[in-house]
Amino acid sequence: MKVTVVKGKASEVKADLLALGLPEGKAALKGEAAELDSATGGAISAVLATKTDFSGKAKDRFTIVPVSGIQSKRLLMVGLGPARGVDAEVLRKMAGAAVREAVKVKASSVALLAPSAGTGKMKAQETAQALAEGAGLGGYLFEEYRSGERKLGPETLGIVSGTAAVARSMRAGATAGEIISESVALARDLANHPANVATPTMLAKRAESLGKKYGFKTEILGPQQIEKHGMAGLMAVSAGSSQPARFIVMRHTAARGGKPIVLVGKGLTFDSGGVCIKPAENMERMKTDMAGGAAVIGALTALARLKVRTNVIGLIPSTENMGGASAFRPGDVLKMSDGQTIEIINTDAEGRLVLADALCYAKGLDPAAVVDIATLTGACMIALGVYASGLMGTDERLMKRIEAAAKATSERVWRLPLWEDYFEQIKSDIADMKNSGGRPGGAITAAMLLSKFVEGLPWAHIDIAGTSWSEKETDLVGKGATGAGVRLMVELVRSWSGRP
Repeated sequence: MKVTVVKGKASEVKADLLALGLPEGKAALKGEAAELDSATGGAISAVLATKTDFSGKAKDRFTIVPVSGIQSKRLLMVGLGPARGVDAEVLRKMAGAAVREAVKVKASSVALLAPSAGTGKMKAQETAQALAEGAGLGGYLFEEYRSGERKLGPETLGIVSGTAAVARSMRAGATAGEIISESVALARDLANHPANVATPTMLAKRAESLGKKYGFKTEILGPQQIEKHGMAGLMAVSAGSSQPARFIVMRHTAARGGKPIVLVGKGLTFDSGGVCIKPAENMERMKTDMAGGAAVIGALTALARLKVRTNVIGLIPSTENMGGASAFRPGDVLKMSDGQTIEIINTDAEGRLVLADALCYAKGLDPAAVVDIATLTGACMIALGVYASGLMGTDERLMKRIEAAAKATSERVWRLPLWEDYFEQIKSDIADMKNSGGRPGGAITAAMLLSKFVEGLPWAHIDIAGTSWSEKETDLVGKGATGAGVRLMVELVRSWSGRP
């Protein structure tokens, strides 16, 4: 979907569907909305007068078709809720709702009229970014494996701007929003692909092709290099699979240089649980155990395209966790590359092992900060459900930066404690630590293990076990992979470095 900023009156825009966002209350018909109502001979105010068909509440939708007095074929009214609450997330949902409606009615072109009421705190550039982001998120479709007729999204999206000056401000925001939503779609695609397609080798090749296209460097470590680096966790977890492991390194180098921000994503392309095999029910979802790695690929792609001013390195340890004849076992002891040892209690607690390898590797990069993101524990989903990701870490300033990025993107995070007391649960009788401390505080004890491999570094861990997948459709996501974390990480780095 190509995004443009259209200068002029909304009534003169030619589109298959024109969407107008309206807040609750008498203030709804102001500015451009009032002009549009006048052009339609009062069609909008007539709908508002009913107070039943449409009142501007967040879930309200009403389509006028056919509609006279304007160039567009149909007019969609989208409720925004209270005017004082109209923010970037509300605009994202407005745009997402419009594009999802366009898919239903097979509209190939969509135009959006940004509401003027209640958005005084938002600059034109921010408004355009929110609308472009929301349109891309809401219009995402994954139809690759359907043999019959496939759904099609709109080809073009026009964001209506009244004046040339506003249009100029909006274009940069629209471009950023388009890039970011495309990068989220990339992460969703990778996680939605079945595990027989999205193998570690496929992830590595995709990262390489994206690097060549958008100008970031990639380095792929195969089994021999992984062994040379002493990545005991990645070697152990991959031992039971016929798919060779890959350690993916992506580097975005900025002109002004400086210490890099390192983003680490868990890349388990399928997790059977290994010898400690998972229950059969819902095991097909374990193709998404690489959602953290997919998010890092998406984020690096977006940051390179946006030409951020900070050096960024993405690390993805990628493998399958299978129960083949060579699979690692409960009771095994692994010696990690930094010399620490881990006793294996549960082979289904494998993500923290491959992430520990990546964190050891990150320490050698002299980073400004390290952030890892992973579908790490079912315990986090039990604690927080599907509406927030778990956040733990060792650096207060970094944690606050992540929370600010989460607020800006509405990719919510919630802090969990990381007190040293929790280490008692993962103390081993024969090694430095064990890879599972049991069910109590499972998300925290997993993060506690990771913390032992980044001591001395600003580090944070984001557990997206609950937020990486959606079982229902909303304005911004369909059923399936959500691309959780891409927008948060992009916002974190952009706000850290200053937007170009």
